[in-house]
Amino acid sequence: MTHLPPFDTPLDRAAESVPRIGGRHWGSITLKNGLTKCDISFVACGHIHEREGVATVADTPCLNAGFRSAYNVTLEGDDVSIADVEPLEW
Repeated sequence: MTHLPPFDTPLDRAAESVPRIGGRHWGSITLKNGLTKCDISFVACGHIHEREGVATVADTPCLNAGFRSAYNVTLEGDDVSIADVEPLEW
């Protein structure tokens, strides 16, 4: 689990409407480099709220839980499955 998503992926671009940083990538370069050098099974993150979703980075499934979204993640050995679920009403 990490706070930031990997850099320069569909999971880390700030919304265009955000002043000064809109449209830019704000993920972790170190995490992205680590994914290319290490055998990591799964990454869960959430800092960039408006970019929730799943992306594969260097053969690793990465989940940005975002803001008020919900996912069911199953880890069995080297297999990872990620499915959207209906979030609870707040």
